Amino acid sequence: METLKSRIHKEIDARCTSPSGNAHMHDISVSQVRDAIHRLKSNKSDGTVGHNTTHLKYGTDKLHVYLPFVLKAFCITQSHLKVFLISTSVPIPKANGKSVHASDNYRGIALSSVLCKVIDHIILSRNQDILMHVTISSASKLARQRPNARLQ
Repeated sequence: METLKSRIHKEIDARCTSPSGNAHMHDISVSQVRDAIHRLKSNKSDGTVGHNTTHLKYGTDKLHVYLPFVLKAFCITQSHLKVFLISTSVPIPKANGKSVHASDNYRGIALSSVLCKVIDHIILSRNQDILMHVTISSASKLARQRPNARLQ
């Protein structure tokens, strides 16, 4: 897994044009933010602050214009708000018909910041080709190393 992670970092670093080599996505456009917001699921909350994806989906055009500046500042300065680091765990029942009184019948999901979700979508869309190339080549390399291995 570490080699896969290092290959992805290496590929993304090669794309970066910033002198520091750390701000991989320092140019964020209004269209990228609009597309990322469009991809968000409706009525999803962060679980902590009370921000909701609907706030962004139905925000005015000014939001789409100013949000890239905010996200770009986070990327360039490599600073962040504490709210980006907070994640709320929520238990969800695994299957219907099982006892809701047994903790084994629940799985946890983590609710993260709505703005983090926007950043996630931008990063994934900008680097989708790298991620596909690296993961496919790693999977085929693994398949050559273990020809009789089966996916479970």
